[in-house]
Amino acid sequence: MASVMGHPYASGMITPAQKLVTFFRASHQPLALLKKLAHSMGVKRMLITSNKTRFTSVHASLESVVRLQSVLQEIARQHPAILSKCAMKTISNDMFFVRLKQLCKLLEPFSLVIAAVQLFVTCVGAVTFCIIVALHSYK
Repeated sequence: MASVMGHPYASGMITPAQKLVTFFRASHQPLALLKKLAHSMGVKRMLITSNKTRFTSVHASLESVVRLQSVLQEIARQHPAILSKCAMKTISNDMFFVRLKQLCKLLEPFSLVIAAVQLFVTCVGAVTFCIIVALHSYK
């Protein structure tokens, strides 16, 4: 993920998206408004925070911002005073969302492969553990 995050194209979208998620998750009133408007607009899933060392969590976080674009823009239109300058700048930038959607499409295949590998490793680990436990119980 470091190579993706370090790329100027990607970092130009990942950083503002993460700041936007952090702002809403850390701010009671904006988060409450986001939840209320998302519910009224039929958006069921909320913003997802990311862990910079987990590729799939960064991808999920970026996708959550894309999914809530219309809700975020509605907040910016109806309640600009509740937003920070940074959040307002990001939400008001239509090209940010266009590029973020492109980045999500680019990252999606990698995220799916990584998730599949993680699931496989987890299953192999669980099977190995069960075999070890079974072998020890026969002694």
